Amino acid sequence: LIDNVCPAANSMNAYMNLEAAGAEVYSTMFEQVVFDGVPEQYIRMLGHWSWIYVHNNFDCVGDDYDGANYHDGKAEVQYTTTLYKGVPFDRTKLDRSVEGFNITDPATWIYDGEPYDLEQETKDIKDVSCISIRPETLGFDSFFSWLAAQKLGD
Repeated sequence: LIDNVCPAANSMNAYMNLEAAGAEVYSTMFEQVVFDGVPEQYIRMLGHWSWIYVHNNFDCVGDDYDGANYHDGKAEVQYTTTLYKGVPFDRTKLDRSVEGFNITDPATWIYDGEPYDLEQETKDIKDVSCISIRPETLGFDSFFSWLAAQKLGD
């Protein structure tokens, strides 16, 4: 659940939205990602590499890397939406061509043609969750066997 690049809350929010729309949706979560021999400067970014478990045909069983780090059951976090003037903030409305623009400094932003006003920014925070499951829960011995069984819609 530790990902400094794409927070797990984003995936959980999408999971909940798809589920609410009636979609059949599954999720597999990992507490962390661990690899032997990774240089120290990269360790804090490992959480983003959970896709490597998928590429290595994970089964989430045993005490190997994916079994040891698999998050079993319900995963819960908070999902934060930045609102600007009461509606979700849209990064595409930032004018990045402005001299001195700095993505980390809202004082340099021109948003939708006007200087960005931090006083107009609020946060909408909601609890999100998903159920983390192993491939065997769906009757498959690995991710690849589950993937091979999928059929394209008509």
